[in-house]
Amino acid sequence: MSPKPASDKPPRKAQANPLAMAGAAMELGIAIAGLALVGWWLDSKFTTTPWLMMTGLAMGLIGGTYNIWKMSRKYFGD
Repeated sequence: MSPKPASDKPPRKAQANPLAMAGAAMELGIAIAGLALVGWWLDSKFTTTPWLMMTGLAMGLIGGTYNIWKMSRKYFGD
């Protein structure tokens, strides 16, 4: 008995789940707000206003955007 030939069809991509996308958007918002609040708190402790808050805001934006990019690659390909 001969083996079955390999299928010429490309592998299916995962379908975009609306709840997963909503979760990614929540992660973005929480990352930005959370790190901005940590920066604000550190600014009040070290009297460096507004530098640590702005640094936390930037780090949250970069990290949250990276998470959304990673998830979108999973669902929509390269």
